[in-house]
Amino acid sequence: MAAAGYAFRRPFHHPEARGGSLPRPRTEHLPDMVIDRDVAVPTSSSATIRVDVYRPEGGEPAAPLISWSPYGKHITEQLGVVRPASGVASWSDQGLHSRGTLEGFRRISSERKWLHVHGRKKWAEYYRPENVERQRAFFDHFLLGRDTELDKWPPVRVEVRDSYYAGRNYDAGSWPLPQVHHRPLYLNAATATLDDAAPEVEQTAGYDGLGSGLRPHRLEFQRIFDRDIMLVGHMKARLYMSAPEAADMDVFVAVFKRDGNGDVVGFPYYAIFDDGPVAAGWQRASHRELDPARSTPYHPVLAHRRELPLPDDQPVKLEIEILPSGTRFAAGEALVLVVQGSDVMRYPKPALYARHEESVNRGPHVVHAGGQYDSHLLIPVFGDER
Repeated sequence: MAAAGYAFRRPFHHPEARGGSLPRPRTEHLPDMVIDRDVAVPTSSSATIRVDVYRPEGGEPAAPLISWSPYGKHITEQLGVVRPASGVASWSDQGLHSRGTLEGFRRISSERKWLHVHGRKKWAEYYRPENVERQRAFFDHFLLGRDTELDKWPPVRVEVRDSYYAGRNYDAGSWPLPQVHHRPLYLNAATATLDDAAPEVEQTAGYDGLGSGLRPHRLEFQRIFDRDIMLVGHMKARLYMSAPEAADMDVFVAVFKRDGNGDVVGFPYYAIFDDGPVAAGWQRASHRELDPARSTPYHPVLAHRRELPLPDDQPVKLEIEILPSGTRFAAGEALVLVVQGSDVMRYPKPALYARHEESVNRGPHVVHAGGQYDSHLLIPVFGDER
């Protein structure tokens, strides 16, 4: 790249010069655990790195866990990145990179940043000639000082999909999109539908947590739209659930699209598969505690500080993040919410797929809806509903 004339800036050597913070050695006490933050560790190259040391509470000798990684070492809500940035994400890469790219873009402090989100297979789309030229325009401008097309770029461009490799791009000023408003669709366990109003009386529906035996293996709730609607951004499933025979449970949810004939509309998934859902999410119930400082009404963020066992006598409220997506539903088409105890999509090995194979499930899972239990799917409506 040097031969092409690119002039690289000297790196910053201090985190405060990048808008970050100085190391702050401290000790945090959690249940049964002590974390020593920003411990100075000299290396053989005479450099000093900062690590977090995790050790059990008490004085007994134990092997500590040492964390040193660019991925998430007690990252603050606003990242100290002030340099120009251009990000590319795909709705199809759920479970791998979609969430990290979108959250990274939202949290960096750069005044000049751009985001392009598409619904196609990530590598093929990234290297299409027109997208390579877009990368070239970005680097030529900031590394060579050339006057390229950047001033004409919208800050955010997202593809809203109709079906596999069919969609339309929309421009916006920020992410999440400011033109989005969220509204709930309430689970009706008696009719297996998603309704505008919650049932007045409590209802229940269940499935086998391991997908075993004669019990149902999943629940499905459907909404047929009577007008065109575009859903772009974060969804959230609020589910009140119980597991009478277990102390914990793994819950998996997914949103699918059915066309006017009732056929499932598949989308690119994991950059490999062609039959994926609109979006997916999952949660282990013992980790349901939210981080109140980082959560929003439409985007729950888990605290991951402690395990909370299921109570014996009442349902628990699960706020399940459904990873961002962008999809159009025409009048007469349906959205289907699936709830079950294992990965909603399954593919044979050795296909690249992040499988959840260690389950805590046992016996039935019960969804409670209506009455005092406002179980619902929160959907991100983009623009006006027509």
